[in-house]
Amino acid sequence: MPKAIDGKMLNILKGMLGTRTSSLLWLFGWGSPQWTQATKRGPGEFAGQHSLMIRLLMDRPDLSPIPEPPSSRDVYELLSTYDPTLTPREFPVLLGLQPGSKDRMLDDEATKTAVVNHYLLIIKQEMERLETPAKKREFVAYLRSIAEEEAESRGLDKKSFWKEGGWRSSIKK
Repeated sequence: MPKAIDGKMLNILKGMLGTRTSSLLWLFGWGSPQWTQATKRGPGEFAGQHSLMIRLLMDRPDLSPIPEPPSSRDVYELLSTYDPTLTPREFPVLLGLQPGSKDRMLDDEATKTAVVNHYLLIIKQEMERLETPAKKREFVAYLRSIAEEEAESRGLDKKSFWKEGGWRSSIKK
C-alpha cells in the first residue's frame, strides 16, 4: 500500500525542487500560516489536490512550474550589453539594493532574496522577448527610470543615489 502524504513531505519536496518556501506557497496558493499548518499535518490530512500535486512533483520534479531564477551575473551582462554605462555598483541599486551588494549580486553562489530572484527573472524574460537592440536599450532605460522615480518618491536625489544607494524603506515627511 502506498504511503499517505503528510506534512513532512513538504520540506522533502522543497529540497528536491531546490526552491524556497515562498515558491511552494505560490504553487499551492497558501499563505505563511497555511504552510505552518500544512507541515504539521499527519498522513492523509491534505486535500486531494494538494496530495496529488505533492505526489506528482515528488515522482516527477522535472514537471515543476516553478521557474529557476537566472544568474544575476548573466542578467547584469545582458543589461550592460544594451547600456554600457551600467556599472557593477549600479546594478544592485537598479534592483533596489545597496551599491555595496555588488559583490554578492555578481556572485552566483550567493543567496538572494526571493523577490530579487523574481525581479531578475522578469527582467531576463522581457529582455529575451524584445526583438530589437533598440527595444532592449529602451527597456534598460525604463528600468533606470523607475528606479529613479522610486528614489525621488522617497526624497532621494536621483543622481547621487546611483553612487550612494541608500534606499530607505520609509519616506521622511
